Amino acid sequence: ERLGLPKHIIDRALAEVSSDDRRFEDVIDKLEAARIDAEKYREEAENMRREYEKFKTEAEAKIKEKIAAAEKEVIDYLAAVEKELPDAALLALCGSLPTGTDENLYADAARIAARYAVPVVADCCFNLDGLMASGADIYLKINAAELAKLTGEKEIQSGMKTLFAAYKNLRFCAITNGAESSFASDGRQVAEYVIPRLENIISPIGCGDTASAVFSSELVNGTELFEAFRRALGYASANCLTPQPGDFSPDAAQQIIQNITIKF
Repeated sequence: ERLGLPKHIIDRALAEVSSDDRRFEDVIDKLEAARIDAEKYREEAENMRREYEKFKTEAEAKIKEKIAAAEKEVIDYLAAVEKELPDAALLALCGSLPTGTDENLYADAARIAARYAVPVVADCCFNLDGLMASGADIYLKINAAELAKLTGEKEIQSGMKTLFAAYKNLRFCAITNGAESSFASDGRQVAEYVIPRLENIISPIGCGDTASAVFSSELVNGTELFEAFRRALGYASANCLTPQPGDFSPDAAQQIIQNITIKF
């Protein structure tokens, strides 16, 4: 106890001293040896922890280096955008960029779209200032959490109002909100989408991507904006009913769409 050792070490040391020879000095020697061993183990454990932290840091750095888009890949991507946009009806910029990639990539692509007067559907919430500075007409589709992060507003309608006040080339803002009501605005009127409760949900993975893809497709086909988002929500909801992202029943989607109520 004087050495500050835990009881189980004291008990072990006492057990190793014969009943005929429990001299105080022998006990102290064994306890001291146990203390030294315990200290050694602590030092080894600390060294292992340091090695692990070093390995983890180095591994994370290597992963970032590997997954960041290479300079040639960025050049090739922008060249492809430049080549295809003159004949394109719309440019869709969706999802996060590979870690380490210059976050101006989407903004650079949007500037090319602006030159050709091609509208941009953006399903992303990083570097929004750069994206909006491109001058392109932007149709933004993000979720409620991303909206709150961008604007600091917890209430969806207030957040959308903040975005329209800040960005004059924002043409439409669509906000998904899981199973709760979604919202959309063109800067003049706001629509609330009441989505029917779904049964037998299997997986929500891919719902956001499905919504962006369908919304973009509907815009290309000339569907009115608020109706285009309603259809996007219907297909995104149908995506929840299957295990594979982006794999859904068109019939199920149509049935859900018919039951989505829009309130202006």
